Amino acid sequence: MAQSSKPSESRLQTDVVLKWTGLVVFAVIVLASLPGNTFRILPEYNLLEPWRHDDLTADLTFPILKSAQEIEAEETLTRRQTPPVFIQSTQQELLEEELENRWNERLESLEQVLDQRSNPSDSVAVGQAISTLPFALDSPEWDQLQELYTSSGGIQQALSPLTEALVQVQRTIILDQTLTQIDPIEVMVRNTVERTERTVNKSVANDRQTALEEAATIAHESLSSLSLSTLRELASDLLQPTTNYSEIESQRRLDNALSKLSNTKGAIAQGQIIIRRGDIVTEERAAHLESYVAARSADVTQIERWTRMAGEMILVIGINLILLVYLRLYRPDIFGQWRTLYPVLIVIALMTAITRVSYSVDSFQAEMVPLAIAPIVLTILFDQRLGMLAMLTLASTTALIQDSSYEFYLATMMAGSAGVFSVKQIQKRTHFFFTTPAAVLGGYVLVYGGLAISQLQPLDVAAGRVVPLLINAALILFAWPLLLLFEKGFRLTTDLALQELSDTNHPLMKKLMNEAPGTFHHSLQVSNLAENAANAIGANGMLCRVGGYFHDIGKMDRPQFFVENQTEGNRHDVLNPIMSQKIIREHVSKGVEMGREAGLPAPILRIIQTHHGTSLIRFFFDKAQKTTDREKEVGAIEEEDYRYDGPLPTTKEEGILMLADGVEAASRAVKPADEKKLDALIAQLIEIPLEDGQLDQCPLTIPEINAVRESFFKTLKGLYHQRIEYPEDKDSNSEPASGDTEASSDSSSKGTPKDESSQDSSTS
Repeated sequence: MAQSSKPSESRLQTDVVLKWTGLVVFAVIVLASLPGNTFRILPEYNLLEPWRHDDLTADLTFPILKSAQEIEAEETLTRRQTPPVFIQSTQQELLEEELENRWNERLESLEQVLDQRSNPSDSVAVGQAISTLPFALDSPEWDQLQELYTSSGGIQQALSPLTEALVQVQRTIILDQTLTQIDPIEVMVRNTVERTERTVNKSVANDRQTALEEAATIAHESLSSLSLSTLRELASDLLQPTTNYSEIESQRRLDNALSKLSNTKGAIAQGQIIIRRGDIVTEERAAHLESYVAARSADVTQIERWTRMAGEMILVIGINLILLVYLRLYRPDIFGQWRTLYPVLIVIALMTAITRVSYSVDSFQAEMVPLAIAPIVLTILFDQRLGMLAMLTLASTTALIQDSSYEFYLATMMAGSAGVFSVKQIQKRTHFFFTTPAAVLGGYVLVYGGLAISQLQPLDVAAGRVVPLLINAALILFAWPLLLLFEKGFRLTTDLALQELSDTNHPLMKKLMNEAPGTFHHSLQVSNLAENAANAIGANGMLCRVGGYFHDIGKMDRPQFFVENQTEGNRHDVLNPIMSQKIIREHVSKGVEMGREAGLPAPILRIIQTHHGTSLIRFFFDKAQKTTDREKEVGAIEEEDYRYDGPLPTTKEEGILMLADGVEAASRAVKPADEKKLDALIAQLIEIPLEDGQLDQCPLTIPEINAVRESFFKTLKGLYHQRIEYPEDKDSNSEPASGDTEASSDSSSKGTPKDESSQDSSTS
């Protein structure tokens, strides 16, 4: 015995260490989530509403900060007014020489084509020559050029005005970027050789296209016989940029201009009233208030910072201590085990830490954090009360992180509560993906919409919350993988998992129906009795229902040894009592073994294991005593040898299943003649395990047991009401006296126990 107690003590110590380690880590994470680097001086206020606090006087001189819109407007104007830098080419003569060479080559090619066009018989050669030219002219334009060439005596002489125009324009400022790409109205042209720079209006400078237009316009004054389009085609791609854009110098000049901008506009002197009580908080006054906050925060002492942090820590500790005290006093089943406590701590700490991260990241709005995940998960894992208390705890803590924002607190409470209500009666996992996100979104919309209307917020401000709230609702779906993680990682059983097991198409139930149909029917009736009774006292009805389904699956190992499954003969007639009771007892251990192999959750396995507790298998115990009486061996039979192995029920659901099992089997065997006898029978069957100590470790109270009894009566009355109505039933099926239940239930089976629970519960 000493050796067996050591592992138990060691395991208990390990559980205690793990539990308190989790509590310490939880406290560290929550306290570390407080934004200690900020210092909020002002109470909350709303734009365009009266200042409801006392007059605010400046206790220091501080500059008035420009708004983000003002700073952005100034930066945009500076970018538009700062000219980009272009470096003037040092190879101007080379550019002119290259222009002259390329132009002469083009003139020679043009002259050859014009000479060939003067001979109409060689049209094919003319077409081939035209296709090699770097420009394209239509037939009328070729005719105009042919006429000019013929009358001038040479192409160079004919197009000399265009030659002069090209050289003239090439000597001007030609930018290597199009003018439409340049936002400022001026450009800076820098000559690195002469070390000079000058600002030039864009209207004076050219890009390659405008330079071509200018050359064509100048030449057209002397070559009016040719169209402007002809001149542009002839001179296309000849002019080269004379200045090149310098991105490095342009950015350096822009950065220098931006650095000279000020983010302040005036100042408020010490002692000056910033805002009076009742004044409307206009945008200008709001700027003064925020400027004061910034200056005061920068001027705050380290003692003030630590004092503020200490105050917030006290608040956070107090808020979370309420949750832990509630668990300690009213939910010891959760607080007492680390496997059940950890999911509570993890989900709250996780949501708190994410809120802290969102507070630090400017691009991440607090409304995006799916805080409702915490109460939703805890409601599904445990119950609605814990979910609501967790929501209150989380909303209070995260509101402190968000500068004690009442709006954030109210919206979080409303959305979380809506999420809790949406999963209270959830029947299928698929329902979660539609109803819960919609409920959470509705809670947020209700609060923020009401605040927007009451505060007369501009439409763009209210609409700015739409996308973050939609993201929040979508992120609620992450509660599902978190829930599955807790179910598998901490071996927790939720009502959703039980709901899936309540399908009678489960492989074990189908096997029970086929191999032990009588037991299957008995199990359905027990589940119905137990579920109704559990709901009557606020216990877990779904757990009782599923536990009732599976509590007797062990009978599938030897179904013919139980009377409800027998069709021919009684196999116990040829067995001695000790062998019979062994077979009866084994159905409990066999049921646990089958349940483990099928992957049934731990609460169901506990119901299978405890639904008889350590009760006496009285039928075979009495039979054994009668046998020893005949053999003059009175006292040779030990009662302990005819009791189930246990353990005793330790939860309300386990106790209800034990009572329901005995009441259903015995009431079906005895067949009470009227409602009064049915009620008396139920009272007697409940009293037997109470007197035997089977419910000593079960938390069922006397009022709850009475409620269970009433529930059993209502359910069974509905089952037997038709038979009870007939007087002839009362005459022909009178209830046997106490102690004769076995004779009544087994009259057709020569003493075979119909159900061991009836044997244990129906004797007094």
